[in-house]
Amino acid sequence: MIPKHSAEFSVHLHHLGPDGLARPGVMFDFFQDAASQQTSPLKLSIRHLIERGLTWVVVRYRVRILRYPQWQERIRVTTWRSATHGQRVPREFMVTDTDGRKIALGQGIFMLLDYATRHPVSPEVPLADFPIVDETVFEDDFERLPPVSTPWVPDVNVAVRRDDLDLNHHVNNPRYIAFALESIPDDFRQTHQVKQIEAIFKASIGYGDTLTSRIEKQADEMPTFIHQLTGNCDGHEFCRLLTRWQGIR
Repeated sequence: MIPKHSAEFSVHLHHLGPDGLARPGVMFDFFQDAASQQTSPLKLSIRHLIERGLTWVVVRYRVRILRYPQWQERIRVTTWRSATHGQRVPREFMVTDTDGRKIALGQGIFMLLDYATRHPVSPEVPLADFPIVDETVFEDDFERLPPVSTPWVPDVNVAVRRDDLDLNHHVNNPRYIAFALESIPDDFRQTHQVKQIEAIFKASIGYGDTLTSRIEKQADEMPTFIHQLTGNCDGHEFCRLLTRWQGIR
């Protein structure tokens, strides 16, 4: 197995937002597809693992977007497994254009779970043949994300649709990003682009759940926000995120 895997994708119409560029969550979709292509030959894709009573879950994700790809643009996603820390399996992502220039950098922290019990499983034996590359795309660690204490704008309620679910029968992680961004006022989004996203996934969201999307503005050189997704009824926290934005020139 080649330690690094590269996959090419085209940006289609359904990937675009109102500004004519790829939506922020599309990067995470491309990351998932590239990772699945690499793990399939070892029967470590999520579909193969479910057949063995296991599954992948992502516990942390981050992306830094240098520029957004346009309609019909071809991009290349290169991904590899970096050094494991206990039960956590990091995966790196580098996105480039056809000239080899970087578009985005990403990193995910994954865990193997028993599909039935949802308890963590040691990756040592299942991933014995999965090579490790001692290289990361980020030099810094994930940031500490405090809870929202002083909301910037009124909370937004989001209903989970069946179309938001994945093979685990839970909401797919790019949808968490979309739910969180719903709390950003539209006039702000029309004049800014999100350049950095960091997420901590704390619990699974299921079909029929109704969420509260909250946001707090942080003191920073760039417009920066802390987001929380919680249950509308019981306040149970599902996800916490940080986003950094840049004004559109």
